[in-house]
Amino acid sequence: MTTRCVSRSSLRTTQPLNHGTIAATKTSLEEIARKGRNLDRHIVELRALHNSFVLERQALLRLIEGHKALLSPLNGLPTDILEEIFYHCLPTTRNATMSPDEPPLLFGRVSKRWREVVYSSPRMWATLHIVVLQAESPQYKQRMEDMTKSVDSWLSRSGALPLSISIYHNNPSSSAHSRRSMDRKSQLLLNTIAHHSHRWRAVYLSLRNIDWPQLLSQLPYADVPMLETLCIKDNLRSCPWNASQASDAVTGLAKSMGILRAPTLRALDLPGYLAHRLCNYMQWHSLTSLGISYWDFPCQAFAGMLSHLPNLIECLIRISYDPSETWPDEDPATSFSGEQSPITFPKLRSLLIFATPDDDSIVQNMFRWISAPSLIHLAWKRTYHDASWSSSPLSFFEEELVQSFREFLSRLVSPLEELDLSLQPVSQSTLIRVLESVPSVKRLSTGGYVLPPSRHRIRDRPSSQPRKSIPYHHDDEILQRFTPGSMHNRSDRPSQPDQFDNRSKRLPCLCPNLEILKYDSHAQFSHQLLLELIRSRSLLHPQNHVARLRTLSIQFPFTQQPLGPLSDAEESRIVAIEKDWGIKINIEYPLSSPMGWMNNEGMAVGTSGFESRPASPLLHQWASS
Repeated sequence: MTTRCVSRSSLRTTQPLNHGTIAATKTSLEEIARKGRNLDRHIVELRALHNSFVLERQALLRLIEGHKALLSPLNGLPTDILEEIFYHCLPTTRNATMSPDEPPLLFGRVSKRWREVVYSSPRMWATLHIVVLQAESPQYKQRMEDMTKSVDSWLSRSGALPLSISIYHNNPSSSAHSRRSMDRKSQLLLNTIAHHSHRWRAVYLSLRNIDWPQLLSQLPYADVPMLETLCIKDNLRSCPWNASQASDAVTGLAKSMGILRAPTLRALDLPGYLAHRLCNYMQWHSLTSLGISYWDFPCQAFAGMLSHLPNLIECLIRISYDPSETWPDEDPATSFSGEQSPITFPKLRSLLIFATPDDDSIVQNMFRWISAPSLIHLAWKRTYHDASWSSSPLSFFEEELVQSFREFLSRLVSPLEELDLSLQPVSQSTLIRVLESVPSVKRLSTGGYVLPPSRHRIRDRPSSQPRKSIPYHHDDEILQRFTPGSMHNRSDRPSQPDQFDNRSKRLPCLCPNLEILKYDSHAQFSHQLLLELIRSRSLLHPQNHVARLRTLSIQFPFTQQPLGPLSDAEESRIVAIEKDWGIKINIEYPLSSPMGWMNNEGMAVGTSGFESRPASPLLHQWASS
């Protein structure tokens, strides 16, 4: 029997239906619904078929990739070349970590062959950075045991190669009296590392509330025949060290059997309270690199110690690294005599000074009595370690600092070539005067905040009541001074246009021999002037009588209203200059606020201005290009 379908025009009627029409409509509805169900069934079947085709295609793509991988030139590389590639992927500014997302463990997750190459290469495992677990972490005891086994396995894979090991420890002391002791929970880990002490080449320890003499006395010099570098650093939360605490044990470290008598020891980094108690026993003449951290600075004692270091090549001095604490056993800082004659270090080539503005008088005296005629690299970091610097007026000693800095430079045989500078807070005029003092510098890393003119007040001490005033970034006025041929407008120029030209003048550009320039996240330059700088020191460098800029790295600050990235036209111009003149240009716009001074895993506290494989145990070398 044929079903009569309801016409489309009937579906739009609003007239009452008779019994025959109602029956026909119901029959038609059932037929249409049956066709719809048939279509749904076909759709499900087609979808299932489609999904099966997709899965089959994905399997084929995997096979294709597998076949391509077999034909990849990388698979045809000899094992020694592959190993060399892996080695150059290791971190260059720190030791490797036990993270599965970083080399060398990362390479072991790629393929069986890569795993075999990595695990059979001793030099892939010759460096290790260890972060001691927090005592309150879940299953602390079991996890520490697992970590100890992993450390032992890691170091065993390094074969007979010299080792570089760094340990970061931030667990508070278990002592109820907050005094220094040995952390029994970490002793097992330290014992594991000590089993490989005969292969120690460089050891970096940043530990909290550790009794250093007790720790170091466990290792006589005979157990560390390859030790070249030893860095001891107190965690900033460590409790004070008492002079009556094992004073004899401290001097014992530098006596006949102590670890500081290691035959190859050349680089040493110690807290000041340890270094000065070694003064009469340490073989200072064998050291070429020295680093010292102070809370209170004993000027005369420091000068006396440096006089025993004729072979010093590199020196790192940290002052007031925790302004909230003082060491009760330290002598208070005393002023140098006005007649203090300079102490000459004929071989010193690198000097780093990290201090706060409260220590300006000390740094000023350092520049006056240190003579380093062979110096090439100077790093001067001057800042507070908390937010207090942003509300502090300028230092009373800025004028004297600049003068003593110039006196220091005048004693150099050859002009300074490398400067890593970060002064904050500082007036813009003082910063420019410092840069004017180094016209021959070739490699410059700089940054820091400058204060607006309304904040140019001198001080004797930091203000106890922070003032709400926002310092500003290095701006176009400073960048203009680096740009040869640029017109420099005085900051006090009037607003009337007819007087503007009389207030502009052409000044000599800063650092005409500059080849490498790096600005940190305190730079806020206009793109137009930035392009003018690049062009004037590359394309136009011969006629501007300046050296050709080879590397430029600028990181713009994280702000709520950033300048925005380069436009397509600006970026095209930079790419063209890079290609035509061989300049390396790196311009970054960070998405979050940087945290440059503290790493909670202790990998670095204050990095060098130029990152590369360290040329020395204590200092970073300047990037070559």
